[in-house]
Amino acid sequence: MSAGALWTSHRPLARRIARSFNWPGAEPEDVEQEALIALWEAASTYDPGQGTAFRTFASIVVSNHLADTLRHARTGKHRPLNDSVRVFVLEGQTEEAVAALPHLHQVSDRVEEREDLRRLLALIALLPEEQRYVVLGVASGLSYAQMGDSPKQIDNRLYRARQTLREGMAA
Repeated sequence: MSAGALWTSHRPLARRIARSFNWPGAEPEDVEQEALIALWEAASTYDPGQGTAFRTFASIVVSNHLADTLRHARTGKHRPLNDSVRVFVLEGQTEEAVAALPHLHQVSDRVEEREDLRRLLALIALLPEEQRYVVLGVASGLSYAQMGDSPKQIDNRLYRARQTLREGMAA
């Protein structure tokens, strides 16, 4: 299973662990965000060959990350950074940096989109050469005339390639 799929399927676990942590000055959403960051780190570094279930590995990584973050929060070491409001000027308008950050669902959507794109590119690489050529030609904006074959041949290859790619993405 890919890192993105592991991360997506185990988000409820990270959220559950995050609810058991609370640190000064932090909103519950901040704690949840830290838990999801740690879950991504766990998903990215997980090695099934080590013989540990991902759920167990992720629980340890997320809990340790949150405990470390709590420890740092209690020292007050980063208070000046945490309490300051970062602003920037964009097109003559002053805005808070926090307002410009993407929401959590936008970040997770991007991760899923990238995983889908990786799968699609891997499937395109496995297509027969003629189908791969037509798919890449159409994606590059080439006309049928520029691809050099008859329109019927190009349409047939494109149709077969689309079928193969749909089946591969659905699996």
